[in-house]
Amino acid sequence: MSTDRLLVIGNRDYSEYITENDLRIRYTPVYDENTEFTAMNGNVSKTLIGHRVNISFSLADIDEAAAKDLTASANNEKTEVTFAFPDEKTAEFEFISLTLEPERISEMDCRWFASAVICSDVMPLDGL
Repeated sequence: MSTDRLLVIGNRDYSEYITENDLRIRYTPVYDENTEFTAMNGNVSKTLIGHRVNISFSLADIDEAAAKDLTASANNEKTEVTFAFPDEKTAEFEFISLTLEPERISEMDCRWFASAVICSDVMPLDGL
């Protein structure tokens, strides 16, 4: 597993602000409902077409520019996201929620804490 790039949202790499413990990735299977059949053993089966991916993450001590880029990505209908679990994958995601809180503010610098939940379009299985 490559963890050089844990999380890239849009054109910005947020890997320096995140640890593997701050990143939760959930794969949910998506089936083709039109392929449902009952096997001879009575089990109902469908064709797996891919997965929908939900990612929740927290970013600590991000600078003002990174916070603005994150907000701009959240305002888009869809945003390209690259994540590294178990292997690096890229897909279009929609922001479900985004929270930004100031951590430290001085005359010269403002740092932010961010947390978000994003959901992907269906990611087809490899080879489809």
